[in-house]
Amino acid sequence: MKTGQTPKRELKSDRPKSGLSADDEIAVLVDTWTHTEYYMHVIDAFPAFGQEYVVMVPYQLDDGTRKVPEIVVFKTLSGANAEKVYIALHSRKERKAVFEVFLSRFESAGGL
Repeated sequence: MKTGQTPKRELKSDRPKSGLSADDEIAVLVDTWTHTEYYMHVIDAFPAFGQEYVVMVPYQLDDGTRKVPEIVVFKTLSGANAEKVYIALHSRKERKAVFEVFLSRFESAGGL
């Protein structure tokens, strides 16, 4: 590791998503540093700017207290053993550009 650089934190998809329809797609992500599991609902996956991206929201049971869900955008890479690796977007410019693509796709699909 070079001095002055922060290593990239990765999340890996740990479990297959079998038996789920596209509307119910849940990903179990595991933080490669802390090994914490995160359950995420997949909203969209698409290519943009020569990369693959995925948009997710944390999966939570609706107990009536939830406000607006947090939207998370990851860059998708292929890891060892054909697993998916999700990289958080650190660049504000990249996050904004990718979110604009997602928003356009979402609006085109009748989401707003």
